Amino acid sequence: MHSILYVEINLLAILVLLIIMDRGARSVLTMDRKLLKYTEISLIVVMALDIFTWMLDGASFPRAGAAVLIFQYAYWLASVLPCYLAAMYYCSVTYEHAVQKCFFILAVPVLWSTAAVLTNPLTGWIFTIDAGNVYHRGPYFLLAGSVGFIHFGAAMFLAARKRAHTDGYERKRCTMLMEFLMVAVCGSLLQVFIYGLVTIWTSVTLAMLMCYVFIQNGNLAMDPLTRLNNRRRFDAFAKSVCEESSASSLIGLIVMDIDHFKNINDSFGHAEGDLALIRTADALRKAMEKESGLLARIGGDEFAVLTKGVSSGQIQELVRKLQKSIEAANQKDVPYQIYLSIGYSFHQGKMKSTTELFREADRKMYESKREKTCLL
Repeated sequence: MHSILYVEINLLAILVLLIIMDRGARSVLTMDRKLLKYTEISLIVVMALDIFTWMLDGASFPRAGAAVLIFQYAYWLASVLPCYLAAMYYCSVTYEHAVQKCFFILAVPVLWSTAAVLTNPLTGWIFTIDAGNVYHRGPYFLLAGSVGFIHFGAAMFLAARKRAHTDGYERKRCTMLMEFLMVAVCGSLLQVFIYGLVTIWTSVTLAMLMCYVFIQNGNLAMDPLTRLNNRRRFDAFAKSVCEESSASSLIGLIVMDIDHFKNINDSFGHAEGDLALIRTADALRKAMEKESGLLARIGGDEFAVLTKGVSSGQIQELVRKLQKSIEAANQKDVPYQIYLSIGYSFHQGKMKSTTELFREADRKMYESKREKTCLL
């Protein structure tokens, strides 16, 4: 009866993941979404293997012993993947520029877990199968089982570190990511200490469901074409900046639009115009990777960056960095080049709204546009 309940709970978790994957199939597969999808797939595989190990435990049909061994080894080898991929997902949403570095560092525990499982026939440290084909934990099963906690710990560290260096919406996002992890960690600890509970993968599935709901809510604040923050998100951030401002606050605004964007649409079509917007957004995003401030598409071919705690000189330096990133992104095989007109403004002290900042930044942007003599 216990095994039937175990199987039913795992099947329900698999069904939840399949529904999440089906809904997610309609989304643009950015790096973080791909990692989340791979995490979901690996989790389904692990739970399917887990079902078979429970169904076969103590089986007595011909060659049952071989079947038990095969599925147990397959389960242990595969069980490190969901936690590893989940940690990589956390890296991609907190420190995207460090994904490659995290890939190699987080792979080290995977390698030692794999080595421990592959040498288990000689040591019996991870698990043993008795004469009745019944599974038993080995004396050092945590050699492999602890790898998931290492990956959860690494993900928690990344989210906590990001949270400590940001505020507002980003701080809230990191807090929620840490809460999702705690659900998975608590469920995993329960099954480690109370053998027979069905809480490891179901708690991870619950964390994945929470993450999916969080992403869907985040999509309301995201521009669907460029994957940047949209005007709604920008206005909410601007409002919070104003509410939190004080006499010592440093607030900067940069506004940008693409020169002669209408000509691109008229000459090459709106599909090419969309690609131009995407290339522009990617270049701006790259320039902002290590910078503070909120980058958003605020309408049409207009983009903006709102910063806090950054001096006037640093704002000017950021403007130059954005321009250089756009210039570096221009492709020789495209029959046009992308140029931006940029204006910026700066305010020190308490602020009720960003209206004056926008007015000043817009004025400088259009002055820059008028001064240009050759744009394309």
